[in-house]
Amino acid sequence: MSGLCARGLTAALFGVLPAVVVAQGTAELSGKVVAKGSGDPVTGVTIQVAGSTLGTITRSDGTYRLVLRAGRYDLRIRLLGYTSQVDTVTIAAGRAVRRDYTLAKAPMQLDAVAVTGTRADERTITTSPVPVDVISAAQLAATGRTETGQMIQLAAPSFNFARATVQNGADFMRPATLR
Repeated sequence: MSGLCARGLTAALFGVLPAVVVAQGTAELSGKVVAKGSGDPVTGVTIQVAGSTLGTITRSDGTYRLVLRAGRYDLRIRLLGYTSQVDTVTIAAGRAVRRDYTLAKAPMQLDAVAVTGTRADERTITTSPVPVDVISAAQLAATGRTETGQMIQLAAPSFNFARATVQNGADFMRPATLR
């Protein structure tokens, strides 16, 4: 009996045991997602297990791979601009499952997004002809930066202080702008 245990331990140490023993109770779900009509692979499709954070995204060739525990899962297959699909798959331990999907294009009209910014009364002098932000020394110190331009940029989001990318002497002059 001890010889059998020693051989089993040796096999495990040298990686001879099949991967199913290592990942007991799991199996691989894989497949390919193609476009309806053309059959071209669709990149970036999300295949997600409903009600969980488990999922994957198709590669450039439309293929995907997902390792799941044994059980029954509802999958959501979706990509913006294509019809979504819902599928139920049953995973048995140690048995690979292949599911291919075909998505039809579904042009959609996206709503416009409007963003409105306002200045806070407790920090801005609003009675002047132009808005003036009042930033205390404590607020500047709290940014954790050592360069004044960066401190102001972090304290006042409308202030933009560009970082120089050219090393030819032009970095001595860095203009600040307001957005």
